[in-house]
Amino acid sequence: MKIKSQRVFTVLVCIAMLLTAVVPGLIAEDVSVAGNGGHRNNDAYLPFGWVYHDRSDSFINEKLGLLSDYGIKTVYFSLGTITLEDDGGIQLVNNIATNKDGGLWENLGQWIKNASAQEISVIPIIDCPFNSCFNEDKGDGTLYGADVQAAITEIAESVFAEGFIYDGTAYYPVGIHFDGEPFRQVYHNLYLEIISSLRGTIGNDKTLSAATPAKNTSWSNAYLAQVASYLDRINPMLYDSNGLSSWGGVAGGVTQTADEYITLVRDTCLWYSEVFAQNNIDCVISPTVPCYPDSSYYDGNESFPENADGYVYIHLTDIENTVNCIKGIEEANALGANINSAGIWNFYYFCGDAEEFSPDDNPAYDYKAAQSAFKAWADGLPIQDISYSDSLADLRNPDRGFYRPVYLPLSLTETVSPWIAADTHLVHLLVGLAALSPVNNGGAEPLLNENMLANLTAVLNTLRESDRSVVIRFAYDDFAGTQDMEPSIETITAHIGQLADIFTEYSDIISSIEAGMIGPWGEMHSSAMAVQSNFSAITDALLDAAPADIGITVRRPLYYAGWRGISLDDLANDNPVSSETAYRVGIYNDGYLASESDYGTYENRANETSWLSRRATHTLFGGEAILLGDDRTYNCIEFASEEMFVTHTSYLNVEWNNTLIDYWRNEYYKGSDTLYYGQTAFKYISDHLGYRFTLKNSALGSANAGGNADIVFSIQNSGFGNIVKEKVTSLIFECGGETYVHETDIDIRELLSQDTMSKGISVNIPSDFPQGECRVYLRISANGDKTGAITFANEDIFNTELAANYIGTMTITAAPEETTTVPATETTTTPQETTTEQQETTTVPSTTQAPTEEETCGHICHASGFLGFIWRIINFFNKLFGINQYCSCGAAHW
Repeated sequence: MKIKSQRVFTVLVCIAMLLTAVVPGLIAEDVSVAGNGGHRNNDAYLPFGWVYHDRSDSFINEKLGLLSDYGIKTVYFSLGTITLEDDGGIQLVNNIATNKDGGLWENLGQWIKNASAQEISVIPIIDCPFNSCFNEDKGDGTLYGADVQAAITEIAESVFAEGFIYDGTAYYPVGIHFDGEPFRQVYHNLYLEIISSLRGTIGNDKTLSAATPAKNTSWSNAYLAQVASYLDRINPMLYDSNGLSSWGGVAGGVTQTADEYITLVRDTCLWYSEVFAQNNIDCVISPTVPCYPDSSYYDGNESFPENADGYVYIHLTDIENTVNCIKGIEEANALGANINSAGIWNFYYFCGDAEEFSPDDNPAYDYKAAQSAFKAWADGLPIQDISYSDSLADLRNPDRGFYRPVYLPLSLTETVSPWIAADTHLVHLLVGLAALSPVNNGGAEPLLNENMLANLTAVLNTLRESDRSVVIRFAYDDFAGTQDMEPSIETITAHIGQLADIFTEYSDIISSIEAGMIGPWGEMHSSAMAVQSNFSAITDALLDAAPADIGITVRRPLYYAGWRGISLDDLANDNPVSSETAYRVGIYNDGYLASESDYGTYENRANETSWLSRRATHTLFGGEAILLGDDRTYNCIEFASEEMFVTHTSYLNVEWNNTLIDYWRNEYYKGSDTLYYGQTAFKYISDHLGYRFTLKNSALGSANAGGNADIVFSIQNSGFGNIVKEKVTSLIFECGGETYVHETDIDIRELLSQDTMSKGISVNIPSDFPQGECRVYLRISANGDKTGAITFANEDIFNTELAANYIGTMTITAAPEETTTVPATETTTTPQETTTEQQETTTVPSTTQAPTEEETCGHICHASGFLGFIWRIINFFNKLFGINQYCSCGAAHW
């Protein structure tokens, strides 16, 4: 009893210390960086609707908490827009200031009250689009300048004289933000007069900030310095940079590629920093980072003669996006710029709250990658010099793609050549069992003999050696289209049982097993044996014979429902969990896109594809696309490219139907993915079959040997389908001529179609790690080795020697002198990892040797710094109370 109470006390002490040391780092959404403290003075432009509508304190505080996660200390709300009335007067449109009685100012007061409690500043925006206020087409662009200036001054005076009344108390913002666009030379004097007037109105104790342009030919160094002399915070607008060169290079018309945009951002940050340094200007530079959901366009006119198609495109999301902008800012800082803050426009889209917009419609609108990139910026993790765009490369990845069929008729006596002529990564292995048919054996039903099993093994071994993956199906007609060749169901299930060892041995390359066996081509129709009881028996036999990570597919949803013991109507509520056998069963479709029923596949297409959409997140769906006559209703690219996302189509026969395949090769993609404009329908389908991974951002922090290295990355799956088999995801460190492997606990199956996975990992670097630059890679493969390694779609990112994707470079420096030495590891190392997204810490033993007794007692026993101190305290209490369960390193067993 005494010992038990002593252990309880010791454990309580340990828990208290561990909570103090560990929990703050674990509860963050991503890893935090201890190095330079990150960038924690950022700002964000919040949507008008968040204050226009009545909001609860819980809603406001939830949003404020989210803002804090990204190091945002200043938020901007629009007070409205000044525009010109028809009679020449000035009016404010959608303006909080004109709706005081409607409660809008009270709502803003509520925001200020809650924000101040979380040390976040609220600043209202006065929007003044000069070209709308001054009606440039009617003469002098500044004709009403005095009226506009007076209106702006009146608003500012009202804000600070009256405040924003909430619950009987006046709340005041910390300043005013002015947004006067466009930044043309005709407005230069007026712009200066307005910000000078605002400074005089609000005084020097309030913050005055303003939107300003990217580097351009209109603003001189002297003019920028003059503008900045009035401001406390300046926000260069790093968007609206697409369009036409005839826009003058003020903000638009200067970037048409991601590299051009990154260069514009870099040069803008350098320009501001140099001008401020030369003129001793004390003003925070906070570039405005774009995040918007779709590309925009204006009707062309005679002012834009270069515009060939009649439209002027802006906000090209594959060019102007958060990741590229942060890359440009960091490039500038590396060259001597002084940018320690950044702003998000628009935070509504950054949060992904806009239900009318989705990455499903525009893959370039990847708000999760934007969140990950900005979080890395806030935490001080540098974005890597990598192209984070899809290169449109043809990827030979496992378990997906157009396949070629390979016919393997097994013989009781003859040896079959294992040579495979197919040039596709995915092979459809059609194993003929006609040699076992009673039709060919005088009514006898022999079992598979050693020769047949050896031939099948040889072919699968060839496929493995050539790094192929395989979908496999068996048929008793040798795929000749002959009816009634099957033996009894008892013999069929016995044959399946004989294949169990092969299924297990080659589970790393078997993508899925199609439940054939019955009917011509093994398609489960046109046979006296084609009844539900036999389909169910075959399904059960395959589930028993195949390992749990191999899915089984049947020909129709009807056959699945029959096996499951439910009706087709019940499929709407059929959602088995991963622990249930039914979770492994899906369908294949050899009548794909032929007609409304897909050649008899569906009874009700809408209902059954809805079920399939859920089912194909974890079972492999594919088959053969069919053309019936000239009917293009379902197999045209417009329909196919949308439904393939619904059904998560992963594989199709490139040889059949050849007429339809040729049609796709000669048609062009017409969907919403601008990246594929000008590409053929075949190219779009080929690239998107199954999963398609693109690294959307990556940020790596430097580390001391013996310390922690922080790694953040985002991966987008733009493919139709998903990874349905378990994979091993490893980080590979290439340092000092040596290679170290760290296996993570990431389950890549969680990255579903049209979604982005963001991960933050803190890896403990061994103290004997080589110092210097270290290239880091991500490998996703079947078993953790090079077999079936997945290539990302980024340009020049895959290292064929390592079979891994490059995610960046980090620097390893010497361990501090006081750091406790960690025992040396072998070349392949799997150090401690903290995955903050799951809020847990896991320790993975070395892959090259069995852990010693000391290692099994907890790697933390060798920890340096505060965690090592915790263990020494624990050990002290153990010894004090006579608890002698501690290893030779002095750390107690838990």
